[in-house]
Formats: sequence, C-alpha cells, structure tokens
Amino acid sequence: GEQDPIELAARALQHRDRSRRDLEERLARAGIDADTRNDALETLERVGYLDDERFAGARADVIGVAAQAAV
Repeated sequence: GEQDPIELAARALQHRDRSRRDLEERLARAGIDADTRNDALETLERVGYLDDERFAGARADVIGVAAQAAV
C-alpha cells in the first residue's frame, strides 16, 4: 500500500527537528508526489510539528556550543 506522508514525516520528526526542505526531500525519496508532500507539510506546520524557525534556533544553539568548544 501507499505510505502515509504525514506518518512518514512525523516519524522523522520524532528523533529531532528537521527543516521543511529536509522533510520534503525525505518524502520525495519515499515516492510521495509533490502535491501530496506539500499538503502533508502544510498540515504538519499548522499543527506545530514542523517549525523552520524552531529548527533554525536549535541549529544556531548547536553551532554556538560547537564554536565555544573549539576555542
């Protein structure tokens, strides 16, 4: 059967925040068509599972810690 794009994306988000682009690429590799991917990603954004601002903030924190450790 066809895989549920929201379920696939939610599973990927269980481990860590991901960017919308990262999730879109994962869904494309899973064979999900563009319209279905877009609908799924919009749904995930609406319910708060997908948040590029939160992802960017978390990434900036990691980079800041790594930069401090390198000093």
